[in-house]
Order: sequence, then C-alpha cells, then structure tokens
Amino acid sequence: MLRPGNSEYGPEDDEAAAASNPLPQRSDKFATISLLKSCGKVLDFGDLEHYSLKILDHPEAVEHYSMRWNAFLVDEFQDTNPIQTEILSRLTANAKLTIVGDEKQAIYGFRGADIGVFSRVREEIVTARSGIEVPLSLTFRTHHELVLTMNTIFEPVLDDLHQALDADRTDRPFALHMSIRLSSRPPRASARDVGAA
Repeated sequence: MLRPGNSEYGPEDDEAAAASNPLPQRSDKFATISLLKSCGKVLDFGDLEHYSLKILDHPEAVEHYSMRWNAFLVDEFQDTNPIQTEILSRLTANAKLTIVGDEKQAIYGFRGADIGVFSRVREEIVTARSGIEVPLSLTFRTHHELVLTMNTIFEPVLDDLHQALDADRTDRPFALHMSIRLSSRPPRASARDVGAA
C-alpha cells in the first residue's frame, strides 16, 4: 500500500494513490452486471452456489433434500471450494458421502477451489463418519514398465504427495508397424498375386 512519505515512491505516486479509489468503479460494474443478469433472468455459476446455500438456510429445504437423496458421490473433490463444501455438508448430514480426488490434480484454485477442503473432508469422513480411505493405486491404462518409470520420476518431485502406482498390465502394448511405399510406379505383381488371378 502506498503511504505518504514512503521513500520507494515519489510524490506523484502518493498523490495518485490518494486520488484513486477503485472500489466505487468496481462496485458500479458489479451493480451493472447484477442488473443485466436480473433483467435477463440469468444466473452464473457463483449465483447458483450462492442461492443454493441460501435455500439450504431453511430447515425444511434441508429436510426435503435429505429425504430425496441418501447417498452422494463427488468426483474431482480436490477442486471443491468452501461454498460447495458447505452446500454438501448441509445435504449430507444424514447421508452417505463418498469423495474421489487427488491433490496433485487440483486445477481450479483460480475459481476458489481449496485443496485444504479436500484434506479436511477426507479426514472428517474417516474419523467422524467412520469411513475408510481407499487409495486408488492400480492403473488399467498403462503397463508395468511405464509405471515403474513414472514412479521413479515422480517420487522425488512430489515427495509426500507421491503415491506409487501399480500396473494391471504387465506386457507392453502391441505396436503395429506399417511401411508405406511412395512411388509413382505401380507395385510389381508377385507370383503369388498372379496365381491368385
């Protein structure tokens, strides 16, 4: 933050900082966007989260959904944000909850996802809900030799996050080798081809 008299900045910087107030401009843009969404009866992803949570403030709504759904499976849970977690918490108080995720694959931090949410909910399932953690370490996608190479590369890089994989397949995949002949002349007929005609 700029402070008057700060030796890193000149008087022009101090003057610009005192004169600018970006919050009203941002607030005006937010109000305009909100008005346009309201007029068009449009909700964005954040709105869906916000209003879902607001609905679940009402005990009768929570009761309605708890009677409708008694088990939840959430995949890619490492990309869950705190609002989504609160929605899920309200819906699953008396339901079975299964989450699937991998901290190493978290990619939605820019949208508010928090990897700490994954760790906390996983721990809650194991301790408070008497659930079990099932590491998914067997891959069906690749063969043993490649998995060994991946484990060797990623163990020092990922350190504590590394989870060694095992391969279901032991043999390398069959490789189809083809050769293509590029020639302007037609291929010569072999004795076999002539005999078949």
